[in-house]
Amino acid sequence: MFGPPRAYPLDHVPGDDRFTEQFVKSMGALLVAHGYPPLDNLTDWGDFELALVEFLFDTHNERRTA
Repeated sequence: MFGPPRAYPLDHVPGDDRFTEQFVKSMGALLVAHGYPPLDNLTDWGDFELALVEFLFDTHNERRTA
C-alpha cells in the first residue's frame, strides 16, 4: 500500500463526545451542499448516522486491512 497508514476506522470508544447530534446534522448538511439529496425522514437520518459510525469507528474491535 502506498502513502501513509490508514487512519480510519478509529478504535471504538463508547460515548465519544465528538460524535454528537450536531456533528451528524453538520455532515448531512455538507452532503446536501454538495448536491446530494436531503435527509428528509427519520429512517434516512438513522441510516446516515449508522453509516458514519461504521466509517469512523471499528465497532467490531478489529482493524481492517485493505
